[in-house]
Amino acid sequence: MSRTVRDTAALLDAVRGPGIGDTVIAPPPSRPYIDEVGAEPGRLRIGLLDHHPRGSAVAPECTAAARSAAALLESLGHAVEHAWPTALSDETLSLNPWMGDFVLPSTRLFWDAAECGAVGRG
Repeated sequence: MSRTVRDTAALLDAVRGPGIGDTVIAPPPSRPYIDEVGAEPGRLRIGLLDHHPRGSAVAPECTAAARSAAALLESLGHAVEHAWPTALSDETLSLNPWMGDFVLPSTRLFWDAAECGAVGRG
């Protein structure tokens, strides 16, 4: 874990690249991640998901926060549109054992840790 974007960028620069035995290797970035910190991103295309893709209830304050963030991003010159990965709308995603056995509990663990304070010894 890191405390700043700069620390995270430095860590990514240090650990990027193939691991032993990797059969698929991502291409290297065009420049070091650390050089991206504070760089002007240009005009971004941003997808907005302000509802649950399979129709479950969403707290009104969450919807309002998503829409508020979208309005701010538009005011900064970015293009915001209602769009999201179609896999999020796939009913079978919720039945995937990997999602239920790993992703959801892990996500909950991080949320609980964030609500309880700093993660660390003591």
